[in-house]
Amino acid sequence: MKPIIKILTPFLITACIQCCIQDTSHCPHTFTLPVSIIPAQEVYSLGDTINIISEFNDQVSALTIEKKEAGTFDMHGIKWKPAISYYKLDTLIPNRDDHISDFSNFAEVELLLGDLQIHRFSSRFEQVYGEYQEQDHIFKFSLNIIPKRKGLYFIEFSSDNGVVNIFQDFPGACDRELFYVNFDTNEGAENNYHLIFESPDTYWNNIEGSGINRYGFKFKEQGGYCFRVE
Repeated sequence: MKPIIKILTPFLITACIQCCIQDTSHCPHTFTLPVSIIPAQEVYSLGDTINIISEFNDQVSALTIEKKEAGTFDMHGIKWKPAISYYKLDTLIPNRDDHISDFSNFAEVELLLGDLQIHRFSSRFEQVYGEYQEQDHIFKFSLNIIPKRKGLYFIEFSSDNGVVNIFQDFPGACDRELFYVNFDTNEGAENNYHLIFESPDTYWNNIEGSGINRYGFKFKEQGGYCFRVE
């Protein structure tokens, strides 16, 4: 009897592991949220008001990890944790870690809608950070940026939902599976992408055709928007 057990044991262990491993290929993996910048233009003047607004209903489409359509999901009550960063592009900064988002030196910020705040980290990195307002099945936040110094700038949209609210439940979610958030600015417009190549800094301008630079930064997926202030 013992030899039979020895023979069967590896097969039983393998079968058990296979049963316990969840097939996540169909799981909602990435949600892309819309952002609009008004007015959308390449050049602004000092003191102009740049309005940023993100608004969408709680029925949100997702892609799987293989970038296939996963369906539309009821995301009522979800915490998206948007974060907006503001970089100056026309300065050469030798140390990669010294590239920081900086609102206070380059722009005034008016927080209009949503549970938002300007957060300054110990590293001097600044972000507009917080949460959408959810009302009548609509998620929404809005703020104004008013440039106060000339130069070439870049706005980035990201999310901390995978850090702060690691596992959130919603109909159709897979058990203990993270989901990720991308942003689509101005419905997929070019968003002055060409201006990033005017930066003298390889941290920004060393970008492949796919829109990814050597540090892994993804211009389109992070809602990239470039502009000049004159």
